[in-house]
Amino acid sequence: MPLYTNTTGNYNTGVGFYAGANKPASTSNHTAIGYYAGWIAGQSNEIEIGNSSVSWIGGRQVGLITVMNA
Repeated sequence: MPLYTNTTGNYNTGVGFYAGANKPASTSNHTAIGYYAGWIAGQSNEIEIGNSSVSWIGGRQVGLITVMNA
């Protein structure tokens, strides 16, 4: 049940069992990919990949930049 609690938001994508299911009802422009991805309640305009069990995300041709919010 991707995006189970999102009842009024727009432009969301959830792929995977319970992907983004814990988001507020009005979250918009949010993407959650993977089993329980995005389970921590978040805001609009976010992309979440995987859950706390994921130990590596990467790609051969694409470098990823880690952004941390203080």
